[in-house]
Amino acid sequence: MTVKKLWDISPTVTPDAPIFPGDEPFALRWTATLTPDCPVNLSAITMSPHVGAHADAPLHYANGAAAIADVALDAYLGRCRVIHAIACGPLIRIEHLQHAEAALPPRVLVRCCQHADTQWNPEFSAFAPETVDWLAARGVRLIGLDTPSVDPASSKSLDSHQRLLRLDLRVLENLVLDEVPRRLRIDCAATEAGRRLCIPPFAQSCANFDGSAQCCANADGVERQMNAITRQDCVARDQADPLRALKDQFALPPGVIYLDGNSLGVLPKATAARVQAVITQEWGTDLIKSWNTAHWMELPARVGDKIARLVGAAPGEVIAADSTSLNLYKVLSAAIRIAQADAPGRKTLVSERSNFPTDLYIAESLCQQHGLTLKLVDSVDELPAALDADLAVLMLTQVNYRTGYQHDMAAVTAAAQAAGALVIWDLAHSAGAVPVNLSGANADFAIGCGYKYLNGGPARRPSCGRIHAM
Repeated sequence: MTVKKLWDISPTVTPDAPIFPGDEPFALRWTATLTPDCPVNLSAITMSPHVGAHADAPLHYANGAAAIADVALDAYLGRCRVIHAIACGPLIRIEHLQHAEAALPPRVLVRCCQHADTQWNPEFSAFAPETVDWLAARGVRLIGLDTPSVDPASSKSLDSHQRLLRLDLRVLENLVLDEVPRRLRIDCAATEAGRRLCIPPFAQSCANFDGSAQCCANADGVERQMNAITRQDCVARDQADPLRALKDQFALPPGVIYLDGNSLGVLPKATAARVQAVITQEWGTDLIKSWNTAHWMELPARVGDKIARLVGAAPGEVIAADSTSLNLYKVLSAAIRIAQADAPGRKTLVSERSNFPTDLYIAESLCQQHGLTLKLVDSVDELPAALDADLAVLMLTQVNYRTGYQHDMAAVTAAAQAAGALVIWDLAHSAGAVPVNLSGANADFAIGCGYKYLNGGPARRPSCGRIHAM
């Protein structure tokens, strides 16, 4: 069977791996090597259990609390979400995570670094204690981050660790989240040697240890396993799905498993009668009166308000009209005119080279009309440097149609606005597929479509445009 990709979120442990000052560094020595008299290679390691990615046991920050062997594994297993709070500063505050508040799973990992540190950095980001409280209040049982600790390096009171103890939360520290998708599962497997967390750190729990040891490069004793999902697992999950009954509202042919809703949605059972009423009564009988009596005139705004609930916009902010390309042309034209009126010296429009081609054609044309330069970045890593004093408008697609990469809308919008620019988001490959919160991200403009993951029919309005109140 096809097995989904495993994401190793643990850094490779080497003798020069970054550690807290005074901590025991990683060291490996070979106690036996293959020779005619010895049938195996055998190594021994010394290190603190907090080198590399690790799970803190309560014993680490409270005398008499549970050691890692006594900590139940269930908090570490299951659905997980990675939330981006890149460059959030010294503390991860509630406002850095609020854009992802909807439907948080029990496990939340926070990505603070564009790239995980390979050297000791005492200025790393940590959790504000009130953020731990906020996550716990929303049902989160495990938190993690890609820095050395949930408390600042200078902290002597370890306030966030103490909140973990009081709230009975689990924690993972020093992860590598550079390329990890924002939704994943954390799984584990049992081995004869004992319990191993397949988080990864693929860590073995050790009696009376104050943490769980990290898997180590070149060591000879680390195993990696996963449990395959069976058909029976899938059937059980389907039976337990709270949305399962909604399938009965659609006219799906018998025996058909339909996975192409992003090109053409399945016909709702109520649609045929509604279309017939429009044709025979509203059009055939009422004729031109239907613009008022059937409220045709209000349909773009009425449909827009329904879409607004799916993309985190307020009533009156979304209109269903025209095509995606036309709406992008209108929105980008408006943004350029606003930018030129406010800051005529700004001459750059920035987007990604891998953006949808039609978006780039429109941007290129408008740049020629308005005397701007279209600058295309080749990777997400190049984006921060492009947010400079010359930037007028940033135009991005939230989910890249080629790679599936999802931008952190709130973080990118905040960074671009801090640089004095306006931001346009294309939601064609995110609306209906992933949570979108335009208001929470304080987005300036957005366009999208109903024929992708909103599963529209053949007569669907192809696009929606949104302008944030400015």
